[in-house]
Amino acid sequence: MNKMESKMPKVSVIISAFNHEKYIADSINSVLNQTYKNFEIIVINDGSTDNTSIIIGEIANENKDKITFIDHKVNQRPKLSGNEGISLAKGQFIAFNDGDDIWYPTKLEKQMQMFEHDILQKIGLVYCYGKNINENSSRFRSEIEAVDVKEDVFSQLFESAFFFKISMVVRKEVIKAVGLMDERYPYCCDYGLMIRIAAEGFQFDRVPEVLVGHRIHDANETADIVTAQLNTKDMLQDIAIRYNDLIISKNINIQQRLSVCDLRIARHYFAKGENKRCREYVLKILKLSPSLFFSDRLLFPITFLSLMPKSIRNIFKHVKPFNKLFLATYLARTR
Repeated sequence: MNKMESKMPKVSVIISAFNHEKYIADSINSVLNQTYKNFEIIVINDGSTDNTSIIIGEIANENKDKITFIDHKVNQRPKLSGNEGISLAKGQFIAFNDGDDIWYPTKLEKQMQMFEHDILQKIGLVYCYGKNINENSSRFRSEIEAVDVKEDVFSQLFESAFFFKISMVVRKEVIKAVGLMDERYPYCCDYGLMIRIAAEGFQFDRVPEVLVGHRIHDANETADIVTAQLNTKDMLQDIAIRYNDLIISKNINIQQRLSVCDLRIARHYFAKGENKRCREYVLKILKLSPSLFFSDRLLFPITFLSLMPKSIRNIFKHVKPFNKLFLATYLARTR
């Protein structure tokens, strides 16, 4: 190994930020404070209009040996700064953090141990468990359910994204093999990347510990849920076409998975009190995926309440156990 190779970071950590002045210092410092030290940080400010850029600049100036700062003055499309970071990365492994999320100190160390013990280099991606850091009282789950890797990772991922983007470390050569995040699907490009990695047969493994914190706050809570779910449906349909033989061989019910996106939209409209829009999606689900009507515990009462006038519905909102239904719907609408 020559001197140039020895100075190259092994892991490139990409942090995307947009109007995260309240959280960005914690996010960057949580990476700087990792027990594993062989990494670089690429921070991309995506056109923030608050003091995010100033804060990043100050931290970057104090850590010039670790941090590369890309400061965009105009906001790009959501989440696609990850592709820019990947193109700039010098490391053999890629990891992600967001400007409002944090890592716990041993995250990289424990995940890199998994790769280092993988002598045959069969593992393409290692994820860890995470939890929500809730700034809005008790409206959200704090712990994310622990999901073990199954042999059929593709089917499991197609059904749902069972880990955060910030939870994963992936070999850079794997991303080169499957391609960057698909810019046609800005609201779910990271999820699409996970599915494609699984579809191409790369092995997944996990550290069964909570090593990241995903922050819940007003700004990310008010994201455009409808647009995100419609974008996800388009992405999943594209995956289904691209990997049609794999979908058929695993007997995956594509329509039911797409209807899950419609269900999340229905929950969203229900929580907002937009009964007419809610009913449109509920009827669509009943027509295309009737089995979902009986398997989802919220769909039947949502249908029942959405048929009522708003004045009557508001009465139920304050009556037990219906008040718990409204809360559960609020919690579930983005999952």
